[in-house]
Amino acid sequence: MINKHCISIGIAVSIIFFIIAAAYYPGGSQNDLQWEGYNLRHNYLCHLFNEKALNGALNMPTRLWAILGMFVLCSTIAVFFHRFSTKISVPTAAKTIKYCGISSMIFAFLVSTPYHDLMTTISSVLALIAIFYMTVFIFKSKLTFFKLLSIGCIAILYLNNYIYYSQQFLAYLPVLQKISFVLVFILILSLDYFTEKEDFQEKT
Repeated sequence: MINKHCISIGIAVSIIFFIIAAAYYPGGSQNDLQWEGYNLRHNYLCHLFNEKALNGALNMPTRLWAILGMFVLCSTIAVFFHRFSTKISVPTAAKTIKYCGISSMIFAFLVSTPYHDLMTTISSVLALIAIFYMTVFIFKSKLTFFKLLSIGCIAILYLNNYIYYSQQFLAYLPVLQKISFVLVFILILSLDYFTEKEDFQEKT
């Protein structure tokens, strides 16, 4: 029972930890350095990892809860990539999804370190590779809903990366970041609960 629901449990637990972290966040956002508390519209998730909040106050215990939440989340999604890869019958594709997906989560956890920008770049590239391979097999299946959902996830992840690296429309990025998480969670949970190995078998 626990094994069947470990992905949903892990995501739920990580969200709880992030909510606790946000509740402790002293204040300051990209829009207003003097804002009190965490602002969903203007604060990034990474603001919870900083040793000091944007208003200059010490960011403890926010940082500890956020790092714990990130550890649980990355571990959970790594398990998903491993589990989903077992549904793919093509060995090279399965290995790509598994190892790129798991590696992306290792680097994603390291965004909580001072090497945030570098870890973000490496994690994003590896995750997009894994999701691209997943999408290829989703499109070979008869799962229409998942085709739309996977394209939506890829599109919003690319949009996140475009804004992050181009520095254009940064005011919208904090909200877009959270929407991205929701879509990715929906995709992960849907694929985990509602697909079988037979859905992705190569036709001969």
